[in-house]
Amino acid sequence: MGQPNSPDRRKKIRSIAWLADIYFRDGSDAARTALEAVSPGDLLQNYLVVRRGEHALRTHAQQRDRIRYQSFNPPLWGWPYSILRVRFDPAEKDRFMHHGGEEVLLPIEGSVCYHFFWSAGRSKPMRKVLPTPLKPGSIIRIDPQIPHHTWAAGEEPAEAWMIIRDLTDGTAGTHLDLPLGVNLEVHTPRRQLTSKELEQSERYALVAWGIAEKIRLSRLRAGLSIRQLATACQIDAAQLSRIENGSSSSNVSLEVLLRIARCLGLEIQQLLSGEFIDKRNPFKIERLNQTRKAGVVRSVLCIPQRHYLHLDHWTVPEGETLNLKEDRGDPDAHRSWIVLRGEAIFDLADPISGTTRELVDRDSVIHCRNHAGVTSIRALQSLRLLQITYSPRCSDA
Repeated sequence: MGQPNSPDRRKKIRSIAWLADIYFRDGSDAARTALEAVSPGDLLQNYLVVRRGEHALRTHAQQRDRIRYQSFNPPLWGWPYSILRVRFDPAEKDRFMHHGGEEVLLPIEGSVCYHFFWSAGRSKPMRKVLPTPLKPGSIIRIDPQIPHHTWAAGEEPAEAWMIIRDLTDGTAGTHLDLPLGVNLEVHTPRRQLTSKELEQSERYALVAWGIAEKIRLSRLRAGLSIRQLATACQIDAAQLSRIENGSSSSNVSLEVLLRIARCLGLEIQQLLSGEFIDKRNPFKIERLNQTRKAGVVRSVLCIPQRHYLHLDHWTVPEGETLNLKEDRGDPDAHRSWIVLRGEAIFDLADPISGTTRELVDRDSVIHCRNHAGVTSIRALQSLRLLQITYSPRCSDA
């Protein structure tokens, strides 16, 4: 007869049942130690320097888009936004993708063009192309719910940093990190639409106003099948499927839409709002400050609407040291630093492991969590940084 405190030997070592038995027997601290013992070392730190991107599958893109993605996210951290290095081929698009949340793009080589299918009201939606392609030194924030797509302007490829927050505040809705040598294409034809399809009023409204996506996400969070939600709302399941897909023949009555929104607890005014930054464009573009003054920081692309991605552009001249304080009121905020130019020594403070120094150069990304942060930066070369802070609080508000 085995001892009462011994785990069931029939359960596999390093299985979920093995971990649960440690938790039941010895408590959460012991279970956490056991998990950390079998996990990569990066999981234990509250900061991470990502110096090389990993192949990523963009879940809304298609192979014919001729766009390649590399993820600079910290693995196993459950990061709430994606930082991607993207390479675009010069292939002008004739389709549009759409996804709720936030999207920021910063060109680093070549020129990048966007097109949108959009209406500001008082006119039918139509294709709108950026009047001037984006070049290095500029940065754009778009409303990604508005149908859009991107390509390299001119005859040469272009590269850019892309920061995306999905509506789910997770990265799986944006990209998947794939092992080297694994190729996979996710077929999501409903994610890309043609101009002709978007000219249908009902289709444009369901897609560009986020109605279809918010209904689908809320249904999945509730654990309901399409048939179950349709029964609860006393509508036809096929009709609900067409609404969620933003497909043709989906001209739903407002009565039915209100019924679905009420059942799922959705804010109907938000569902019917297509406003973003202003009534002229579904995007905002700014030039990054090129000043040589020490420690200059400038918030960029702040918008009046509620947002979670807050951006700051930092400039540190060669030989200068910049001492930092927390610049936002939320100590639990997630933070990342993209090194756009130069090389520097970063002092990283971790409440668990103490202060560490890291030599970081161009095209690296630093991530901090759990009250860890950058305390000082010594520029070995002229330095430019883009800081991303994920927080419901905006310092410019």
